[in-house]
Amino acid sequence: MKLHIRFIYFFIIMGLLPLLSHGQNPEDKVGRPLWKKSVDSIFMKSSEPEKVLKDSVALYSFCLNLEIIKDQKRNKSKVVRLSVNDSIVYRLFPAYKKLYAINYTSLLRNQKKVNLVIPIIISNTSPKAARKYNRQGDLLIDIESTETNFQRSFSSIVPKNKGWLEDGVILPPYIIRILNIQ
Repeated sequence: MKLHIRFIYFFIIMGLLPLLSHGQNPEDKVGRPLWKKSVDSIFMKSSEPEKVLKDSVALYSFCLNLEIIKDQKRNKSKVVRLSVNDSIVYRLFPAYKKLYAINYTSLLRNQKKVNLVIPIIISNTSPKAARKYNRQGDLLIDIESTETNFQRSFSSIVPKNKGWLEDGVILPPYIIRILNIQ
């Protein structure tokens, strides 16, 4: 009888041991470079977009393009040019100037120049957002599915023979939702 109990304890311990020894680090501590964390903090701690975007448009798409070069003398990176597709981005993200102070050397690696593209999607799912309905009363465009399609389109890989930037890095889009829950 004692042998059977020891045998059962042995199998229980051996069954639980892999559960205790196989742990994974949180995503934050694995693989996210410092420059990416800094960029994330700028866009995720933005001003409230509903105060700047006062109209009822349901979906906004913005894009920032940073031209970054390697400073050979100081072994640092330097943002030469920051361009946006709409000047309202400067009001939405007043901390955008911090993008100049970030060190992007781990992004550059062996290259002398790289273009960093930062897409931003702002979806207005609040009751004030403009909605278009068909005759049955259904939405013509579902904002959540459109948001997902935008995200996929920014994440796809473009082949070299299509004339794409050779030294370009596209970040996954930052998605900001205006909810206005009342």
